[in-house]
Amino acid sequence: MIITSIEPDHLDFYPTYKDIFSAFVDYADLLPNGGELIYCADDPGCCELRDVICRKRPDIVLIPYGKNAEGDFKITSNTVTDGSNAFTVAGFDKTFVLHIPGRHIALDAAAALAMTVCILKSWKGGVSSDDISRIASGFESFCGSKRRSEIVGKAKGILFMDDYGHHPTAIKLTLEGIRNFYPGRRLIVDFMSHTYSRTEGLLEEFASCLGAADEVILNDIYASAREKNNGGDLDQRLYKAVCSHHPNVKYFRKPLDGFDYLASHLKEGDVFVTMGAGDNWTLGKKLFEYFEAKK
Repeated sequence: MIITSIEPDHLDFYPTYKDIFSAFVDYADLLPNGGELIYCADDPGCCELRDVICRKRPDIVLIPYGKNAEGDFKITSNTVTDGSNAFTVAGFDKTFVLHIPGRHIALDAAAALAMTVCILKSWKGGVSSDDISRIASGFESFCGSKRRSEIVGKAKGILFMDDYGHHPTAIKLTLEGIRNFYPGRRLIVDFMSHTYSRTEGLLEEFASCLGAADEVILNDIYASAREKNNGGDLDQRLYKAVCSHHPNVKYFRKPLDGFDYLASHLKEGDVFVTMGAGDNWTLGKKLFEYFEAKK
């Protein structure tokens, strides 16, 4: 089992941090006798879970990863150069290379490495240098998944990306990763927040998580199937909150309402990212098709 982070989220079901933390404790407690819990030592929630599980289930094998970890999966370096996100871990004489931006991606890869090593040990009793080389090759050839720093296309020197990130921490790390991956390029982000309960409960975090962008465009909040807008002004409060942290913010109610502005505003060298769990990806797709047709 891998636990990457524990933070307040899904506030309609888990109103407090204590509520969601308890759910993770119950989840980890499902491990069989001698089961392995791989956790991020850089995340305070995961470290708290480790302490609880250590007392509650001393039979569980705890395997940390990350910069603050002890043991084989401690990240000893993480550098971004020439579009490569490279990292090393303490237990392996190998540099692992990813072609996806973000410190969180290196952390996820370290977790995947730990899980793979655990599986190989259970299958054949150990891990060979050939195994590690194959894992490294897998990392380097991995192009990412749908809606996770996904490259929609490139047209007229503009890079169009789409990302599903809809929690403040994920947004912040993803945008910082993109910023570092493409230095010197203007980063424009269209963000559509997902669910009223999450937006309300984490309003200040949302307001401050978009700082890596040069320009932010906001849309109306995208409701889930399990909630409705109560008629309040949360969309405008989010806009004002983001404006208090960022000097360049615009607001278009629906994603495609911003098409004309962006069609005339985007220029060669820009990175344009649609971000969120809503339907604003349609804006990035339409803009890419528009600029591609201008060739």
